[in-house]
Amino acid sequence: MAPYFGLRGPRLNTAAIALVTCPAFLCYGYNQGVMGGLLTLDAFVRAFPQMDTLHTKGEEQLYNSNIQGTVVALYTVGGIFGSLACIHLGDVHGRRRIIFAATVVSLIGAVLMASSFSLAQFIVARVILGLGTGGYVATVPVWQSELSSAAKRGSDVATLGTFIGTGISIALWIDLGFYFIPGGAAVAWRFPLAFQLVLSLMVLCFVFAFPESPRWLIKVGRLEEARSILAVLEDIPEDSETIDTDIAEIQASLDACGTGSIKEMFTMGTQRLFHRAVLASAAQMF
Repeated sequence: MAPYFGLRGPRLNTAAIALVTCPAFLCYGYNQGVMGGLLTLDAFVRAFPQMDTLHTKGEEQLYNSNIQGTVVALYTVGGIFGSLACIHLGDVHGRRRIIFAATVVSLIGAVLMASSFSLAQFIVARVILGLGTGGYVATVPVWQSELSSAAKRGSDVATLGTFIGTGISIALWIDLGFYFIPGGAAVAWRFPLAFQLVLSLMVLCFVFAFPESPRWLIKVGRLEEARSILAVLEDIPEDSETIDTDIAEIQASLDACGTGSIKEMFTMGTQRLFHRAVLASAAQMF
């Protein structure tokens, strides 16, 4: 079978978006939206009475509310550590391996969460799910942008927001549908939490069917592999001068990036790096 399904050029990039980037960020959006509709579900409240704020009052309600908020937020805490870990791991092991590993971690978290029979298991599952989600959310856009041509890079990465919003919408509709299951069956909350497994499995199946980042390959000295992938991505011969120019530009960019450090992000200077970091962080929050 021909590599990359026999695709080259823009069609290969479109397939990578459809089969890896799209399900990854649908899953991210799905996780952002799915819990909100379950917290008031009778079947969920019976399974985890420590998070019951519907049938309690006074101090007990306040305590349960704190537990509920903490459990929900632990997903984000896990995501912080998962994404930060990729700063180093992504450069050591490559983009595809990190996407695969992070998706496996998130899949384990989803299985544990959907099969939970105690609050402790649910808490551990939320943290594990967050670790995996943070890992692929930090890595997939990098991989996608490094496969895209300069002319289409912005529009390709901008599709992520659409996928996230669609994932949230899917989660809310599934929550609504399972809200009306009679008898308060556990499937009313277990299925919505398990549905994301379909999206995670899709990422696992296809991520190694697409090229590794040529930028990462050049960074680790695998120039011939990078040349071959660049030729496929641009649908031109490997001995083309365009490929030589692209490799030289990537090497120059890597050399320039190697002169910086994380602490520079907290300084102003002529480039106002701290100002940019604050704006980027605020944009993600709001």
